[in-house]
Amino acid sequence: MTEAAWNEKVEAGELVPGDKVPDRVANTGIIAATDVSKFIRFALIGAMTAAIYFVLSELFQDVLGWHLMWASATAFTLAVVFQYVGHGAFTFGRRLREVAQIIRFSITVGIGLVLSILLVALGEQWQVAREVVLLTVMLVATLTNWLVFRWWVFLPEDAGNRGARDQ
Repeated sequence: MTEAAWNEKVEAGELVPGDKVPDRVANTGIIAATDVSKFIRFALIGAMTAAIYFVLSELFQDVLGWHLMWASATAFTLAVVFQYVGHGAFTFGRRLREVAQIIRFSITVGIGLVLSILLVALGEQWQVAREVVLLTVMLVATLTNWLVFRWWVFLPEDAGNRGARDQ
């Protein structure tokens, strides 16, 4: 890939696994700067998602009188919709109507939910303090989501073909 093509991909936020870094660009810090910028946007959307979940759960339960289970499930669903839109459009700059992307996102959220339940169950079995378990779940979920969203969920449609084409 030429340096010009590389710079265009950086500007568009379209770097994908397999993109060959031009020698002149490899040590300029441009990769780290791009990743840091995306991670900051990722963290911002993540914090907003958590806040939306918390506020809506409280609102549905305390103001509308819903049972905790329904309040939490509804708030979680709405927060996840916000998370998809926020990460897709703001963090990764992708179109939001790609069916395959929505499926990948849903699979990732489902696996994250199962992983969280397993971590909580293990924490209870091993009698780990609740706060430690919850912080572990948050850390694992954040890092897992960052990696999976970045390298699988929000890839451009032609990412699988681009690596071979641009080399």
